[in-house]
Amino acid sequence: MLGSAKALEALHTFSRLQDSLARRHVIDALSAGLEGANPQRLLRRHVRLEGHNLRVNCRHFDLSKFNRLFVLGGGKAAALMTLEVERVLGDKITEGLVNVPDYLTSIPKPRFVQFHKATHPLPSVIGAKGVEKMLSMTRDRTERDLVICLLSGGGSALMPLPASGIRVSDKVRVTDLLLKSGARIEEINAVRKHLSAIKGGRLAERLCPATVVVLIISDVLSNRLDSIASGPLAPDETTFAEAKLVLKKYRLWNKIPENVRMVIEKGRQGLLPETPKRGSKIFDRIHSFIVGTNRDTCVEAARFLRRKGYRTTILPERLQGEARHVGTAIGSALVDGASSRFRASRLFALVGGGETTVTVKGRGMGGRNQEVVLSAVLRLAGVQGLAIGSMDTDGIDGSTRAAGALASWDTLNLATRRKLKVESFLKRNDSYHFFEKLDSLIVTGPTGTNVGDLLVAVAAGTSN
Repeated sequence: MLGSAKALEALHTFSRLQDSLARRHVIDALSAGLEGANPQRLLRRHVRLEGHNLRVNCRHFDLSKFNRLFVLGGGKAAALMTLEVERVLGDKITEGLVNVPDYLTSIPKPRFVQFHKATHPLPSVIGAKGVEKMLSMTRDRTERDLVICLLSGGGSALMPLPASGIRVSDKVRVTDLLLKSGARIEEINAVRKHLSAIKGGRLAERLCPATVVVLIISDVLSNRLDSIASGPLAPDETTFAEAKLVLKKYRLWNKIPENVRMVIEKGRQGLLPETPKRGSKIFDRIHSFIVGTNRDTCVEAARFLRRKGYRTTILPERLQGEARHVGTAIGSALVDGASSRFRASRLFALVGGGETTVTVKGRGMGGRNQEVVLSAVLRLAGVQGLAIGSMDTDGIDGSTRAAGALASWDTLNLATRRKLKVESFLKRNDSYHFFEKLDSLIVTGPTGTNVGDLLVAVAAGTSN
């Protein structure tokens, strides 16, 4: 069974165990959203073969003009993307290699493309070896070659290749510090691009003069090509100077390895070449298409809720910033909506997507989605019929086995009876153990996709 099917089955089982309609509807809406983020389904909407033409949206690529066709890439969604590309192109593929998470199991083996297991969220030498194989495979590329590159969230860690003078262990150290600092993904990527031999447009340099079709499933709020998987095939607008500013901003400059500081300083002084910028001729043959975004998952979740009779709003602003502040704000908005505009008898729902951050200060265990939900618990308390759930669409929230968490109007009461103090768990960044004790963790296992986080909050009325 594919990862996506396993995840949906887990959500359906969890939904049946819930004791209120509000909680069931939250889980079922999350399930609908996850189904909308299935990579094979997303690619099917955008990619097809019409005779000798590969059609991507309205763009056609005449395969008869190319001698060889390679498939390369990496990311959390890359395995299922590969299977769909193989279904479309079959034996037209010459060969390929795609870096996929080492925790993915039960994924069918492709016929023409090799899966190379790599690590996430921290990069490793194993992932770097996969990238080296990709570059070796295309080392004698010409204008008569077509490369299809599959990218998705997680590609930064899964496709590492350190710049000269930097070890993989150095990148691990820097990435780990940034992840724990509360830095935004765009800021993290600004640093990673300047420590890499392929990120920030440098892979485009390596593949020139081949024609490259880039198929992308985005986990980034802005859907900017230079941010997704650290933009290996997109012009980079950041600089070595900005990378240093990010590290200074989060007080990490003196904590990173000395050789990393030396590389960034040399780049800042112009002693090392910058990442390729807009206008460079190396991008003339790069054709990028975003085939899936966080919006897709939000739309499907909202469609489910509307069918159930909820007046549903997809939040216009993407969820970002400190997780506990977001959770508090969503909880307050749900309470306000339930108590004023819609009253107790009206069904009301909020759907949001994005990616918050957690500034880790305690020694607990959790993830940003779990912390969002935990911070909402106090706001929902006592307002009957309210429920909220949030999950990472890749099935892994933080460093835990959970994808996210679920809470409702009676969660605080249940926690109090079990002598669990919300504030204490928040202070320790220990949302995982809070929800574990209440059997309210959302556990799906790896889903085989990644479009960021999905949050669903409902007011199901006083009878629910």
